[in-house]
Amino acid sequence: MATSEAQKRATRKYRERKKALAKVDRQFAELEYLKKSDIDLAKTDPAKALWQWCEQLVVPSGLSKGQKFVIQDWQRSFLIDALKPGVQEALLTMARRNGKTMLVALLVCGYLCGPLNIPSGRLIAASLTGKNCAELGRHIEGLALANHLPLRIKRSPSPGAIEGLRESECTLLNSERASGHSVGADVAIVDEIGLFAENKRGLIDAFISSLSTSKHGRLLAISVRGNSPLLTEMLERRKLRHVAIHEYFTPMDRELTDESSWKLSNPGLGTIKDVTYMRKQVAGVRY
Repeated sequence: MATSEAQKRATRKYRERKKALAKVDRQFAELEYLKKSDIDLAKTDPAKALWQWCEQLVVPSGLSKGQKFVIQDWQRSFLIDALKPGVQEALLTMARRNGKTMLVALLVCGYLCGPLNIPSGRLIAASLTGKNCAELGRHIEGLALANHLPLRIKRSPSPGAIEGLRESECTLLNSERASGHSVGADVAIVDEIGLFAENKRGLIDAFISSLSTSKHGRLLAISVRGNSPLLTEMLERRKLRHVAIHEYFTPMDRELTDESSWKLSNPGLGTIKDVTYMRKQVAGVRY
């Protein structure tokens, strides 16, 4: 019995020591990654602080693997308006394959271990489906591994969460399984809101209600230009001071073969999205 009690005490002390060491490691990571100059810049110019931080990171996969990120002018323009003081809702729409998911992943990392970090901040990154949610998780994990970011990936309960510095955390959310229950968050990032059905209105309303109680409250939506009523209503609010809209789309009267019109809905064409890919896609369309 005495031996058993001694073993329990030893195990308890070991766990406490391991936990204390982990806390020290996190504190050193905070000193290394959360530079005072970045935090100070984020207070006056959060968009610039974020893109300068992002451009120190390397691309984790694809044709540009190992190269430093280059934040494009159109991305900078959106970030300037989306992160502006007083803006509570921001929407960026464009065609597919223009780097939407990676931009969401960079935003998440920027809030968790970059210049946008909020002490004890709570983020939600909501995706349309489980597949989209898993893809976003892979992008975030890829960024963390390629750049040695001090993030902890939690896979359970599914679809998981990511722990950042200063006790910040991002919960990954699959809209197919989520309901409109009350949530607590400082920032909500919604991927593909343009494809959300009407029955997801309660979920978005829960986000907005939660964000309204935080001084950091902000809803960031990045999506294709689908026919969701939720996206339509965001577009209708574009004239309100607290809403920022950046919309890239090609008018229906433009010819599909007109290459000059492709850029209208593909701001990343030629940099993120290959022109050759577009030509092949158009050539494969049958009238």
